[in-house]
Amino acid sequence: MSETIYVDGLYVYAPSERAPDWVKANVQIDRKQMIGWLNSQSDDKIRITLSPQKDPTKWKATIDKPRVVEGSYAGQPVAASGSNEDFDDDLPF
Repeated sequence: MSETIYVDGLYVYAPSERAPDWVKANVQIDRKQMIGWLNSQSDDKIRITLSPQKDPTKWKATIDKPRVVEGSYAGQPVAASGSNEDFDDDLPF
């Protein structure tokens, strides 16, 4: 399960009817608002999802952050099963 977070300062619109097929969206950035939002994020990289709203001319920009559940193993490395002794070191080349 994840928590939806909206990207402040990033506005996404559907392209105009006269736009070429390769244009998928129009994006507008409010610099001050976007910089403030970016500074509030702790991740070095942020993956943004663009998806249409009910109004087909407007889209939303969101990020999904997994909710950390106490006692879960999300984000923790998984120990490899077995050992290196299971492999034969006699390589054919």
